[in-house]
Amino acid sequence: MSTGNVTAGISNVNVFNSFFPRVSNRRADCPYCSGHSRLTVALDPVKGVWFCHRCQKGGSVSELARAIGVAYKPRPSGKAQQKKTEFREFLLKKMAELGNRERKLARSAEWAKAALRFYPDHEGAWEALARWEHARPWFEHFWLLASCKSGRFELYCQWRGRGRDLWK
Repeated sequence: MSTGNVTAGISNVNVFNSFFPRVSNRRADCPYCSGHSRLTVALDPVKGVWFCHRCQKGGSVSELARAIGVAYKPRPSGKAQQKKTEFREFLLKKMAELGNRERKLARSAEWAKAALRFYPDHEGAWEALARWEHARPWFEHFWLLASCKSGRFELYCQWRGRGRDLWK
C-alpha cells in the first residue's frame, strides 16, 4: 500500500489487515484494548465497518486508513454496479428458465420421433418435432451469447435497452 497517495479501489480487507494486529475470518484483535483482547473486534468488509465488543470502539474503513496514513478512496458501488448485479440475477434466472424449456422441448422431440416410427401420420408428434426444430437455433444462439464475456455484454446491452422482458 502506498502512503499519502490516493489508492483507488483499495479493498476494505486490505485496510483491515494493515490496521489490526491479527485478523481471522471476520474477527480481529483490538489494538485499543489493554490486556487480553483476543478476537474481540467484529469486521464487516462489505459495509466497511468494525466494532470492538470489549472496549466498545468502532468506526469505518476510511477512519482506519487515515490512522495508518493511507489515503483511501473506496471502490465505486453506484448505480452501474447495481445494474450489473441485477443483470447477473436476471441472467441466472433466465438461464435456468430457458434450460428447463429447452430440456422439455428436446424430450418432447425424442418422444415424437419414437411415436412417428409407429404412427407416421401423428399430427401431434409432427408438431412437437417442428417446435423443437424451430426453437433449437434460438437456444443455441442464446447459449452462445451467455457463455462468453462479449456475448454477455451484448445481452446486457439488450437487457438495458429493452427492459426485463428480454428472451421471453
